Amino acid sequence: MTERRRELLAGLGGEVVEVGAGHGVTFANYPAEVTRVVAVEPEPCLRARAAAAETAVPVDVVPGVAEHLPVADASVDAVAFCMVLCSLPDVGAALTAEAAIRGAGFRVDRLDRFLFSPARTPFSFHLLGTALRDDESATRRVQPS
Repeated sequence: MTERRRELLAGLGGEVVEVGAGHGVTFANYPAEVTRVVAVEPEPCLRARAAAAETAVPVDVVPGVAEHLPVADASVDAVAFCMVLCSLPDVGAALTAEAAIRGAGFRVDRLDRFLFSPARTPFSFHLLGTALRDDESATRRVQPS
């Protein structure tokens, strides 16, 4: 998984928002071209662990949720989702919030284990089942045209 994280973050630069930072496991994998990471995490105990995590670049760990990102609109160069989309109650709202904060020349990177439909919630994953993916097809990159 560490290699997948490095692949996901390769080529990023400037200011990055990481959605669902967890305990900060991705922080050591950001390339030197990243000037700052704003790591958004709703859980206080995970934020505390993330704040103490090893970092390769400057990281600010802030409270927030994916559906209402605490960042000004059109203010970041990239957004990274790593193993978080599968746990969100409203993926559509999270992607709408992510679209609002992207600046010109944005890049969005997503790495997730689950195939999902935006209509599915984490509860319905348990009822309907999930498909685990651990290959390069689980990485999604969106870049401006």
